[in-house]
Amino acid sequence: MIPPDGSHVKCILKNNVIAEGIVEEWYGNIVKLKSLDGKSYLIIHHPGEDIVLTKVMVEEISKDSSKNQAEIIADKIRAKQVEKEPEPIDQMALDAKSKAELHVELAKQEREEVAAKLRDHHIGEVKRVQYGQPGFYKKPSIK
Repeated sequence: MIPPDGSHVKCILKNNVIAEGIVEEWYGNIVKLKSLDGKSYLIIHHPGEDIVLTKVMVEEISKDSSKNQAEIIADKIRAKQVEKEPEPIDQMALDAKSKAELHVELAKQEREEVAAKLRDHHIGEVKRVQYGQPGFYKKPSIK
């Protein structure tokens, strides 16, 4: 059974990943789900092989409501996020940075660590190696 377009589904994939969203398209070879916040899409390329279980969420929607199901779910998610306590400012700033900015910041930190190690390094006593013949064979002592 293929869920109708616009329905809220949860799909469990064979690698134990749970994909949740609103059905945009559902064909035999591809499934396109819109995320609940409406900002991204999830595409499952081989649904016949990858999807183990599909759960279709059925909700009672009043007929006089002009909102579609995606907007109702998005409103519920926003309400849950408002209820949660705010994250620390440092974590929010970190989430706001892009991957490239984080990569640049990591490179700066690594350069600073290497520079600190070079400044703190001092040359001590030079160790000399003494080369010689191994003591496997003992020379016969002359008496």
